[in-house]
Amino acid sequence: MPKMNQPIPTATEQKFAGFSQKVCSIPFLETFLGGSVCYRPSVPVSGVIGCVRDPAEREAKEYARKHGIPYTTLEGGFLRSLSPGTDSGAFSLSLIADQKGIYYDAGGPSDLEDLLNSRGWESRDLLDSARKAMDLILAHGLSTFNHAPD
Repeated sequence: MPKMNQPIPTATEQKFAGFSQKVCSIPFLETFLGGSVCYRPSVPVSGVIGCVRDPAEREAKEYARKHGIPYTTLEGGFLRSLSPGTDSGAFSLSLIADQKGIYYDAGGPSDLEDLLNSRGWESRDLLDSARKAMDLILAHGLSTFNHAPD
């Protein structure tokens, strides 16, 4: 049993490749993904990551397809940052990782859509926690666009 504050060892560490230095430099990305991240694959990797509308998105998806490994779309989460899309140094406060698509693209499926359409995940505790989170978000006026005027 690991001591407190020590990572639990895994049988196989996940390794992800990104084709964009901007994507690979997202703060805390390795913690979020639960594995190491390299810019362009220099070692065998278990998955490829990329962002929607990133110039390297097509190349990253093609590499994943060609090597038969999962491609995961990353996108700023529902609570983004103080100034998204700027060079202000603000980083995303939340991140979405989706292996099927992305939630806002109605032209294809997404992991979130599939989860919400499935059954068995909606426990009373989870739904109560979600309601509390929604109430706090509304009470504090938080959104993806925290930098924008009300």
